[in-house]
Amino acid sequence: MDAFPNRLYMEIQRHGTADEEKTEQAFLDLAFKYNVPLVATNEVFFATPDMFEAHDALLCIKDKTHVIVNDRRRLNPEYYFKSPDEMKKLFEDLPEAIENTVNIAKRCGFMVEFQPPALPIYPDCEPVGDDIQKAREEMYDKIRNYLTDDPKTGKTVQEQLDSRTLGELQEAVTVQKRARAGLVKRLEVHVFTPDMTDEDKKQAGQKYYDRLEYELSVIIKMKFSGYFLIVSDFIAWSKAHGIPVGPGRGSGAGSVVAWSLTITDLDPLRFNLLFERFLNPERVNMPDFDVDFCQTRRGET
Repeated sequence: MDAFPNRLYMEIQRHGTADEEKTEQAFLDLAFKYNVPLVATNEVFFATPDMFEAHDALLCIKDKTHVIVNDRRRLNPEYYFKSPDEMKKLFEDLPEAIENTVNIAKRCGFMVEFQPPALPIYPDCEPVGDDIQKAREEMYDKIRNYLTDDPKTGKTVQEQLDSRTLGELQEAVTVQKRARAGLVKRLEVHVFTPDMTDEDKKQAGQKYYDRLEYELSVIIKMKFSGYFLIVSDFIAWSKAHGIPVGPGRGSGAGSVVAWSLTITDLDPLRFNLLFERFLNPERVNMPDFDVDFCQTRRGET
């Protein structure tokens, strides 16, 4: 009691079990003896009493036993979600126990603070030399054009670059390099045809390169380069080890960068898929690729 002044309660439950009936008076005596307030609670395992039998069967499945077995864990139909009126009637002899449920609820005020996504720095990035400042400046030049002055934070492009860790800069440069190289391969296999001239290829590929650069600007500005690299890495590993991976599902299939990194195998422009459904500057949550692995080997990924 000294450890929890004015915050210690004696819990009373009434599900009609023999143990509760046997111990309730002892709990009440202790509460009155030490002036500990009572609180009424009700364990909930199913929504309504008629769901008891189904829940009982699930318990048997979980415990690898059968409904007809007597010596097993079991509940009763009273473990359902009771209404306020039902709880008041059940504890009508202890009204203070009901009142304290509200008092406790009022004391539980908590607001989760927003935290930016926390991802590990992708380890297999473009290497840097011993001169870190020179390396930073070289990486600045490669990604500077993807950034703009931020009116929300008031940070200039240079301030945004300076605030990034070395790992974040390496991720941005790496995703840029790999996405560009990957798109070249994708176009050669899936878009260009043998009868195309160089001019034809240039015209056919331009919309892909434009889309790629636009997506990179969003990805790099929002600091999701590492996420794309991580997903690309475990998908590439799975394919290299013969684990079947789905071609792409959900809004992530609308990304040319994802297609270029072989995260997906669907050409977004061919099917008129939108990148903004997956990621855009107004999105406050992390993007989420829907990846389907072979059900018999997905545990290896």
